Amino acid sequence: MKKIIFIALISTICLILCPEASAQDRGEGFGEVAVCVYPVAGMRLQAGKNAQYLEPIKYGQEVTLLGDTAYVPSEARVYMRVKSKSGKVGWVHRHLFELHANQVVVTRTSQIYGSPGAVTTITTAKFEAGELAAMADFQEDWILLVGAKKEKKGWIKRSGGVEPISVSNTDIAIAALMEAALENPDITGQITSLEAIQQQPGFSNSPMKTVVVSKIESLVMEANQQVAAESSSQQVNEPLPANQSSNSRNMASTSVMAASSQRLASTSVSTSTNPNRLEETVYDSNTGQNYVKITEKGTVYVVKGPENARSIYFAYHKDLPKGAKILVNIPDNSGFVELEVINKLGANRPQIIALSQECLEAIYGEGVKDPLVEIVYFIKQQ
Repeated sequence: MKKIIFIALISTICLILCPEASAQDRGEGFGEVAVCVYPVAGMRLQAGKNAQYLEPIKYGQEVTLLGDTAYVPSEARVYMRVKSKSGKVGWVHRHLFELHANQVVVTRTSQIYGSPGAVTTITTAKFEAGELAAMADFQEDWILLVGAKKEKKGWIKRSGGVEPISVSNTDIAIAALMEAALENPDITGQITSLEAIQQQPGFSNSPMKTVVVSKIESLVMEANQQVAAESSSQQVNEPLPANQSSNSRNMASTSVMAASSQRLASTSVSTSTNPNRLEETVYDSNTGQNYVKITEKGTVYVVKGPENARSIYFAYHKDLPKGAKILVNIPDNSGFVELEVINKLGANRPQIIALSQECLEAIYGEGVKDPLVEIVYFIKQQ
């Protein structure tokens, strides 16, 4: 009898101290969902960072657990076998995911509590409106959220009959576009991209509408303060030169015309023989100016870039001068990321643009190679 009790005790300890083994043996979590809480996680054919790369799993994307885990001693990492939304099956680093969770977007700024029913918060940090997160649990009026890189984790509460989160695919897509827009280091680029989000299907009825509009207003105010602080003789190099108006809001908003379809109206399209290049004359109602909108499709030449670059969002282009701006499409949605031209791309190169590998992976995912990109830029018509 003592021997039986001892074996049972050892088995219990093993289940507690060796969760990876127990999960693999019992198929724990099979069919359940996990959410990526890091910028990107690479799915691989086998467990291990050197295995064949299959596809990127980006922040907020869900995967289905297939019940298998594997520990790689040389990396001191646990991998789990999952199925992605695209239908591919492979292995991912478990730490990069929140298990048994679902993707949500926070629709109302909420304080973080240590447990359901707590009366004091555990941190001064909050889950901000518009922030993507993983919902790990819920109890009555309390919801357990995990933020990006697991840097924030805690309970938020419902109040006043208003849900502090949304699980709507439309709301989550709008939040993802908003997050991508705010990664742009240039404030006018942020405003441009946020204004473009307002054209998304379902935006007018989304709880994210208030979040996006509020963010645009705060950025415009910040941009106005920057403009007011500059010398009136200073020229700002934007993709479309803004009319210097005495109205401060107009000064900020007209400097980001690159993606504002409300201000730009197409007047003619070129008949270029190049199927990968489209030239379109557009009219800006704010400035009364005509611009040539050029859209190009092609491949990317990868460059290292300067060591002192202010950010990874830079580009080389054959025609545009330093300081000009280019919009690069974001895959799987209608948004764009704004890049600053810092150098010339060789005229004889077949590629249409040069980017750093870091920039490519930030836009298209880890391990991307030779993506087909679409770029847009504007030239003032003389």
